[in-house]
Amino acid sequence: MWSLKDTLATAGIVLGILITWLFLTNFGKPPFEPASYISQIIFSAYSLVIISAGVVASIFIGAMIYFTYKFRERGHGEG
Repeated sequence: MWSLKDTLATAGIVLGILITWLFLTNFGKPPFEPASYISQIIFSAYSLVIISAGVVASIFIGAMIYFTYKFRERGHGEG
């Protein structure tokens, strides 16, 4: 059964991964200042993609880490 402890553990893992992702990518800020209007549009798309990818990746990786821990082998004869 899925309990509140499982929900909190999964949410904590996912949030930790997301914060790490955003920290490593400088929170979606462009690596340098845009010089023109077109580059501002490109960097807006860049920020959106970086943040969206971080959300998706953190949910996927967080779930994989949690389920790997929860359903690990615990020895012989325990079901």
